[in-house]
Amino acid sequence: MNGTNIGAWIPQLFFDLIARVIPGFVTLCTFLFVYFYPLKLCNKQPIWLRNMPDGYPPTIILVGVGLVVSYIISIILGGLCLLFLSVAKKIGISKIDPETGLSDPNGDFLEKYNYIKLKDTAAGNRITKLKAEIHMTYVLIMGFIISLIVNYMSYASSNNFCYASSNNLFRYILYVLLFAIVGSFGIFFHCTNCLDRTVNNVYDLLQKMEEEKVKKE
Repeated sequence: MNGTNIGAWIPQLFFDLIARVIPGFVTLCTFLFVYFYPLKLCNKQPIWLRNMPDGYPPTIILVGVGLVVSYIISIILGGLCLLFLSVAKKIGISKIDPETGLSDPNGDFLEKYNYIKLKDTAAGNRITKLKAEIHMTYVLIMGFIISLIVNYMSYASSNNFCYASSNNLFRYILYVLLFAIVGSFGIFFHCTNCLDRTVNNVYDLLQKMEEEKVKKE
């Protein structure tokens, strides 16, 4: 494999890292904390968790499995978010295009994006990064919402509310998850605005450069 082929793979690997592995890992850690830590305070954790063996698998295996699970979680949660956005658009309660995260009345975003990728690879990679960040917010929003639901169900199903009375843990987790959801929405709107401006500005600039080139010829 030559250097050119390796360079061609870098944007896709970067996309997978930002859009899938990182948000999947954050979601996995959040879910495990929200579900198992309150049970530990209640002394109701599962038997297999209380009787963990002394010997653990090698770190490299744990890391590898964690990355794979994070990747799979991101694909599932991202798919759920795309499904909800698609349904919302079809029934008319949202104008957001699931694929781009933009309200694209002209439907020419992909055409402009492909044109930029063809004419200016560096600018295309920048846009790919923004698309990855938008996908990351999809996963984080869905992951935090599911964690919030799990946290509430765990609290409601507790008979003695043991961990709620311990430093108001339930309330703290609730506030943190709500804060995380709002913040994820904020990043989503910021990234979509940046994506829209970047695509239109770069596309217009490349068109002007093409026109000037034609005039000179």
